[in-house]
Amino acid sequence: MLYPPYITVRIADKYSATALGKLYSDYFKMPESYRLFRIGLEQNKDRKNREYIEKNGVLLNSVHELGSPENEELIIKRIQSENPDLRDSKVLVLHENSSISKAVVKSAGFEKFIKDNFDEIFSDNGLVHKTIEFESNDSDLFSTFHGAEIYDAYIDNEGNLIMRLEDYYNFKP
Repeated sequence: MLYPPYITVRIADKYSATALGKLYSDYFKMPESYRLFRIGLEQNKDRKNREYIEKNGVLLNSVHELGSPENEELIIKRIQSENPDLRDSKVLVLHENSSISKAVVKSAGFEKFIKDNFDEIFSDNGLVHKTIEFESNDSDLFSTFHGAEIYDAYIDNEGNLIMRLEDYYNFKP
């Protein structure tokens, strides 16, 4: 008998969830979501996790390692809105040329976000904060983020779009 995914997750142990997650992500071509799932479970303990982190960004041991008090405060508020007892968190900071950044730029969800917020992004003040939604036609990003936050989006002097996309890995224990 096949179980719906949410039932399978509720009855699976960590090993089974990891194995089933791998099969699911391979079948539906969702490598980014699977790798971030694994990093969320094991951080840099797995060789493939370490390779992904080294190639795409850096894993910080604390929010306070970001070096930006404003960003630290935003992240801690977000964490505590979902888990009031949590005071800190590891942070995966991905580079602008990371595989997931490249996927975001090519996605239908990002294209829609740009169209919907074009005037604000190109304004003198830029876009301060908005939520971006990825839909099932961007299955890897939908599974990775579904909804994420975009902060400080603007066009620089060279015509480049600069922004920060942020998401909190908020699966309940």
